[in-house]
Amino acid sequence: MKRIKIYLIDDQRLMLDMWNSLLSIDSRFSITGVSTDGRQAIREIKVKGPDVVIIDVSMPEIPGVELVRAIKEKAPGVQVLAVSMFSHIPAVRQILSAGASGFISRASSFEEMIRAIIAIHNGTHYIAGDIKDQLAERMLSDHTEDDTTNRVCTLTRRELEIISMIREGLSSHDIAGRLEISQRTVEVHRYNIFKKLNVSNVISMMRVLNQEAV
Repeated sequence: MKRIKIYLIDDQRLMLDMWNSLLSIDSRFSITGVSTDGRQAIREIKVKGPDVVIIDVSMPEIPGVELVRAIKEKAPGVQVLAVSMFSHIPAVRQILSAGASGFISRASSFEEMIRAIIAIHNGTHYIAGDIKDQLAERMLSDHTEDDTTNRVCTLTRRELEIISMIREGLSSHDIAGRLEISQRTVEVHRYNIFKKLNVSNVISMMRVLNQEAV
């Protein structure tokens, strides 16, 4: 039986190593490459020709939707499995519309990841059970996505981390200390968050995020 060639993308080295180790011991799979950098991965995927690419949708430098689109543009035949710590339904729909064939959460079991890999390699879309139920309910309600949803989907993992800390009431100085980055870098992230959400202050930012259940 021909092995399914897999390329892994995640900015967290620990998660990347875990996926690599678990998938490598399964005779059905062959790991053709790994990367913590989305842009580097896009270049390598075209050369290495994997069957399936597993991506973390919250990469710090390139939003998940853009990453999926770029992969599909460079390698249309590749099947993309998106993995996220969030199951925000509008974001799931954005990722699938961008070209992903599957979507699971970080809370999904490794067995479910394997089922997803095999399913999308065989040409079937796969969505994790709990997310699938929510997605079906949302689609039945015929709720249309608006500009706010699109903006929320462009937030990177780092920006989402900073939003979480702002919600805790941390100042830029405190956030910088926790993340071990400069206060100036935190301020740049805050500026980018406000710009993406089209808001000018924290209160407006919270209102937008609460509306989208982020």
